[in-house]
Amino acid sequence: MMHCVEFDFREIDNLTDFYQKAISVFELPKWFGQNLDALWDVLTGEIALPIVVIFSHINQHQLTKFAEVITVFREAEQTLGGQLIFHCRASQSDPV
Repeated sequence: MMHCVEFDFREIDNLTDFYQKAISVFELPKWFGQNLDALWDVLTGEIALPIVVIFSHINQHQLTKFAEVITVFREAEQTLGGQLIFHCRASQSDPV
């Protein structure tokens, strides 16, 4: 059975918020390096698989602001061959 985690972008305004949420949902240590390389390492070797990761209520501005983070998740999804499934869902008022 796949575990599912959600990042609700109504509650995420910046990278600090995002990484704090990642620490919480992935149960990472407080010393987790809050950067893209550390995120890649976590996604491809530290979290329990299989997993579904959902970015919900993300608006157009956030898609731009978090583009590099989204790319890391998409690349991890491809690398892990179905063990990580990534969904990015737009806010209803701002379709993607």
